[in-house]
Amino acid sequence: MLPFVSVGATVLLIIPPTFLLYKKTSCQPKVISFGVIRRLSGNFVFVLLLISQVICLTALGFLNPTFQPFLHKQFGLDELQVGLVFICAPAMYMILAAIFGALADKFGPRGFIVSGFLISGVSFFLIGPATFITTPRLWLTIVASLLMGVGLAPAFIPSYSDLLKIAKTQHPEVNTEVLTGVVSGLTSATLSLG
Repeated sequence: MLPFVSVGATVLLIIPPTFLLYKKTSCQPKVISFGVIRRLSGNFVFVLLLISQVICLTALGFLNPTFQPFLHKQFGLDELQVGLVFICAPAMYMILAAIFGALADKFGPRGFIVSGFLISGVSFFLIGPATFITTPRLWLTIVASLLMGVGLAPAFIPSYSDLLKIAKTQHPEVNTEVLTGVVSGLTSATLSLG
């Protein structure tokens, strides 16, 4: 009950400051036609990047129902130990996300995306592990979980800036704020789908 009450209370407490601090604008809201989204969906690389986001988020979501029973059955870990192993991938992702975002802005996103997927793929082979590699070992599972976070950060984070760059290149006539909203909305949709 505690998480629900505390999050609910926090959301309710944020409402008054939001109304007080939100600046009113005099400009008219801009409406984007579905034609822009339709043309973006015809761009193969744009769609491939959206699919890559879904795959990244599916990879993280896949662990939710399967990792705890595996760790408990295979290694006999208790709840606290399972939680510590479980947090490895998200912790690495959190630590490295901003770093890979900055590096991708400096050197270009596509190499980071590809290398991130390669690292993530290797991590999935090691988590089980694949029977042709070795038998399950706890240290290997922990390293693989850390590698998953290391791989998913460069696979997911740079894709947003690449999506935005494609949208701006394909639609220079559309306001940047509008395109940012479209790309942000599509990225949120991949979050839900993944």
